[in-house]
Amino acid sequence: MFLPRFEGGIWLAMFLVFVVMVETIAAQEPDREQAYSQLATDAAEIDRISQIMRTAAELTFPSIVHIETMVIKPSRTNDGNISGIRQTTAQRIEETGTGIVMAIDNRPWVVTNRHVIGTAEINAVHLMLHDRRQLTVKRILINSDFDIAVLEIAETDVITARLGDSNSVKTAEHVLVIGSPYGLNGTITHGIISAVGRRNIPKGDHPVPLHEMLQTDAAINPGNSGGPLINMRGEVIGIISAIASSSGANEGVGFAIPINEAIRVAKNLVRQGEMRRPYMGVELARTITDKEYAAAGIAKRIGVKIAAVTPDSPAAIAGLHIGDIVLKYNDIEIEDDSHFIRLVAHDEIGNQPTLTVARFRETLTLRPKLEWQNSQ
Repeated sequence: MFLPRFEGGIWLAMFLVFVVMVETIAAQEPDREQAYSQLATDAAEIDRISQIMRTAAELTFPSIVHIETMVIKPSRTNDGNISGIRQTTAQRIEETGTGIVMAIDNRPWVVTNRHVIGTAEINAVHLMLHDRRQLTVKRILINSDFDIAVLEIAETDVITARLGDSNSVKTAEHVLVIGSPYGLNGTITHGIISAVGRRNIPKGDHPVPLHEMLQTDAAINPGNSGGPLINMRGEVIGIISAIASSSGANEGVGFAIPINEAIRVAKNLVRQGEMRRPYMGVELARTITDKEYAAAGIAKRIGVKIAAVTPDSPAAIAGLHIGDIVLKYNDIEIEDDSHFIRLVAHDEIGNQPTLTVARFRETLTLRPKLEWQNSQ
């Protein structure tokens, strides 16, 4: 074999370079070990946070319900009109969602979204706990305006979820979501509270409920609806209800019904069999023009315009007129018509809210007494 010949100085130089490399690597080993040791110390804090999340989820799991429903979808003609219901396999649609076992009047009930139950009959709704026990549905109570359904169950040996105070929720709080995205029950995702008090959220396949929603960036997909939004203390602070998405899947913008509002509706349904919504008796104009603002002497773009007043209604008795612009509801500035509707919907029957009203260039104070209206 032919080998190139080098002068002795070159071989010596190469040998010295090799020795230096070995010594450098040997010197770096203690540094690497020290780095790994420091990383383990730093990671311990993350491990502690992970354990907090794990405990919060584990405490909630016994109260989580996997829901499967079978509904019959009506067939449609090419122009979109319903042509009738066909009892075929193609028209039987199986859907999944999530529910939460909650204590209402010292009994366990399963609370979920109205749209999770859909039009399914009792015998087409199947409930399964996280430990795979089946629950028997005895009765279903629903309210579409607030997107809440309450299911009476036969079993009493179940664990109810601990509820938090959604009024105290702040932005940037860490939260967990547990549900059955795409039927994968027991799935946990993590995020933060992105915003509170969201009203004008994008409409999806079902009506937006009359709530000021909690917004989160935790991953939410079809099948999460009705499941819990949980804080780091293991308390349910919201019920997952909707996502804003161009694809129908998670894009980091999800919404939950605040638990205080959800349980209020649930208690109404359990105790009365219906949700009795406060009623004022007005119709609202969609917009207020700049000219109308100027004529009323209103500098800020706030308030709602009264388009019609129902005779003998609380509004009529209190003296509200067509053309009035309601600026405040109990000192809360009204942003738009949906804001006003929600303020009335979340008030109590029999209350007399103080309305600040602009009529021409005068400011009036009126106090209609809210009556009740059946809301299904």
